[in-house]
Amino acid sequence: MSLGEGHKKFFDQCWQELQAWIGIDMEKYHQYFELNHKDKPKRQRSNRKPRREKEQAIRKLRNPREYKIVVNEGGKRVWKTIVGEPSFSIPGIRVFHSSLPRSLDSL
Repeated sequence: MSLGEGHKKFFDQCWQELQAWIGIDMEKYHQYFELNHKDKPKRQRSNRKPRREKEQAIRKLRNPREYKIVVNEGGKRVWKTIVGEPSFSIPGIRVFHSSLPRSLDSL
């Protein structure tokens, strides 16, 4: 017996046991279900335009300072200056945020 034949035999046996246990003829139930539950046509959606990204408002810095940062450009470390506002500091590390929007933030 092949795997497919064994699977079909097991499925048919389970089907008969289920019918005996429930007391419902599954063939008649499927006919009833197909007559009364026809597929509703699905609404076709049109192709939507992608949303245009809004530019983020640039907040004016209250306490602007000039910071020097290290940027990797092509495997070389390059020092760049950036204008930002101090956020907080940990001993030895100063954390700041810049006023540039994310699109202009990539150096």
